[in-house]
Amino acid sequence: MKDNQFPQSPCLQELQTTLLRRVCLNTKAFVVDYCARHAHPVNASLHIVGVPMVAVGLIKLIAGRSALGCSLFIGGYVLQYFGHRAQGNEVGEVMLLKKIWRRLLKKTGGDGLGGTN
Repeated sequence: MKDNQFPQSPCLQELQTTLLRRVCLNTKAFVVDYCARHAHPVNASLHIVGVPMVAVGLIKLIAGRSALGCSLFIGGYVLQYFGHRAQGNEVGEVMLLKKIWRRLLKKTGGDGLGGTN
């Protein structure tokens, strides 16, 4: 044991190992899913351009350059949208929102319109 380290209990070590495994498995699943959903060359190419446009757009928006930031942000998402259309799948954020919506409906037992199923 190094001088600057504290001894750890076996329980804490097991927890850290379990958490690390979960992060690794989730990261691997994310990367595999991402690669499959962006395999079409048009989709991949449009994402190579669109993702940095969104990032720079956010930075410009934060810096107060709203017209340029908004244009870059929206333009980047439009490129990504067309990439997913070329591949024939949905944009990831749309999938995420649908997943969240389904979970909320499942918890509330409703149809999302104020009534019940």
